Amino acid sequence: MNIRARAVLYTAFIFTAVILAFITLAFGYLADARKEEMSYRAKELAELVSVTFEIPLLEKNHTIIRDMTDRFVAHEDLTYLTIDQGDSLIAHSRSLDTPEDGITVVIKEVESDEGRLGTVIVGYRNHYSDNMASPIGQMLIWGTSGIGLFAIVVIYILLYSITRPLRKLHQIKENGEPTSRFSLFDVDEIETTVNEVNQLRKKMDRSYNKLQSSLRDHEFSHQQTQILEERSQAIYNASLDAIVVVDDQDTIIEFNPMAEQLFGWSRDEILGLRLAETIIPERLRENHIMGMQHLIKTGEGPVLDQRIELPAKRKSGREFPIEISISSAKTKSGYIFVSYIRDISLQKAREEERQQAVQAFEMGFPMLIADAKGHVVRINQAFSDMLGFKPEDVIGEKPRSLTENPTDKPFHTRIWLSLLGRGFWDGELELRHKTGHVIRVKSKMKSQRNEGDEMQFYVAHFEVLGDYHQDVEAETYLEDEKQSPL
Repeated sequence: MNIRARAVLYTAFIFTAVILAFITLAFGYLADARKEEMSYRAKELAELVSVTFEIPLLEKNHTIIRDMTDRFVAHEDLTYLTIDQGDSLIAHSRSLDTPEDGITVVIKEVESDEGRLGTVIVGYRNHYSDNMASPIGQMLIWGTSGIGLFAIVVIYILLYSITRPLRKLHQIKENGEPTSRFSLFDVDEIETTVNEVNQLRKKMDRSYNKLQSSLRDHEFSHQQTQILEERSQAIYNASLDAIVVVDDQDTIIEFNPMAEQLFGWSRDEILGLRLAETIIPERLRENHIMGMQHLIKTGEGPVLDQRIELPAKRKSGREFPIEISISSAKTKSGYIFVSYIRDISLQKAREEERQQAVQAFEMGFPMLIADAKGHVVRINQAFSDMLGFKPEDVIGEKPRSLTENPTDKPFHTRIWLSLLGRGFWDGELELRHKTGHVIRVKSKMKSQRNEGDEMQFYVAHFEVLGDYHQDVEAETYLEDEKQSPL
């Protein structure tokens, strides 16, 4: 049973109880008023009868008394009338069609100047009041019932109007649209709505908890992202490579500190400028622009994901060699290109020096290279031509085995100590040719050391001063002396 039905029934019950109490009080009040009225009328009637019977009682005319008694009883309000004198009954008359209940009895003494004449006993009943009681009661009952029904209808209409939005809400939830009929004993809209609101609150609580959990996860993820970004930024800033990032319009969007140091541009100066107009030499700009267009169009390019060497330009305009590796990535806003750049000027200079040294080693004065233990590791062609030995004849041997007097340990020890202490030695030597004759040379030896100031190898240059031809074969002087470093 829904709330409207319960409200109507409860209201009807309460209203009926109130009406019954009201009717009871009303009838009680009417009964008391009727009783008082009948008592008053009975007393007046008794007074009238006593006055009327005073003379007949005084004259003791019993016939007149009886006749008058019958006449009085003929009145519709007088039920019975009794006249007695002393202990004797003089007259008694009673109406035969009058019920026994509802009679008011009044006893009146009849007195005169001569004393007590007799007693009048009157039984009075007001027929007019009886006739009026029933219509009044009926009017009260019907009026009260009508008011009660009217109140019930009004309450029902009010409840129907109040719950109409709730019914619509429930109908929309259940069917998607409100229905055209409504039953009094349908589902309780308010209770259903409260249940739905509670369910909605539970769903909102679950959603809130999920949101809180998601926010905590998001906050943790955000913190982790910040940590990763900070680490990436630290790595980005601490990178030994210059990092330059451009978009698909060739606009520079990132420029790390090493790039600032390498190219001479500050980050604030170069961001927003085009790569082709800043660090690419003018003669290569057209090729760069064409390569960018081809890369954006096809997603492929000959310079992607590999290290290549190119010339670059500093802010001052001076060109220098770089090694560059380019990677591409596609984002929502388009392609970005990340370039990792190294200055290879020093490597190029060293390579050039090395090539020059190789050329000098192969084409210049006679030279040999020995390791830190004093073994020959390499000789050039000029050295082979000077002494007649092939590389395989001397590699691994002590350099002093090539001298005229390889057993002169004090002399060779002084040379070795000079290389260890001073890092070089200058002087004249006598070397023995493979055929046996002696060649006098001027030699310059220089040691090469590592970062720990330890000798790695030394290089000996020779300049021929003259030779002494002898018939002794040079092979007899190639002794395997392993005790001294030379």
